[in-house]
Amino acid sequence: MSNVAQPCKTSPSTMVGAGAPTSAAASTADTRSSQAHLAVVGGAQLICSTAQKRLRAAEEILSAAQARLVELQVEQDEAVDALVHALIDDGLSHCNPFATFGPLAPRALTTLPLAEQTKAIDQLVAAIQRSKSASKPTLQAMQAAKRAARAVDQALAHLDTSQAAVGRARHTRDALIQKWAAAVAAFRFTRRRSNR
Repeated sequence: MSNVAQPCKTSPSTMVGAGAPTSAAASTADTRSSQAHLAVVGGAQLICSTAQKRLRAAEEILSAAQARLVELQVEQDEAVDALVHALIDDGLSHCNPFATFGPLAPRALTTLPLAEQTKAIDQLVAAIQRSKSASKPTLQAMQAAKRAARAVDQALAHLDTSQAAVGRARHTRDALIQKWAAAVAAFRFTRRRSNR
């Protein structure tokens, strides 16, 4: 039975970590006939470890982008709420102060998917601007809602980019782990053959 560590099949990150004992055990054994394979295993281990670190970094960026989007969504909801109150103060309906400017009530607007919310806010702001009857506080609330919607749009774009980066990093890491596993298998085969 070989004293070389078996790679863990449960997760790619633990497989990357499993290569260090393999490389360490191999370096203490007589590996004259398998020096080339050992070099490949060591190089593949280093590359896999680097790919795993890149994946973790991409996942951290994605996590931060998700958290930022949640914060911006709250800010956008607050801006829409402030606009609702400003329109009510201007004398519009308590039930649906947006009725004059479009088909959506405030509650319906805030339950749309985020990308649709920002478009609906843009349409609402444009309709309020065309009406020319808004008070100064309503115009300020309208501009705040528009800025909040722009920030959410930008955060959504950043989130898409971050998700794509995580996908690419994971794909790269997984492909490298397959190459590493093949290199370990080839090394073990060569080692067993030379120990006979």
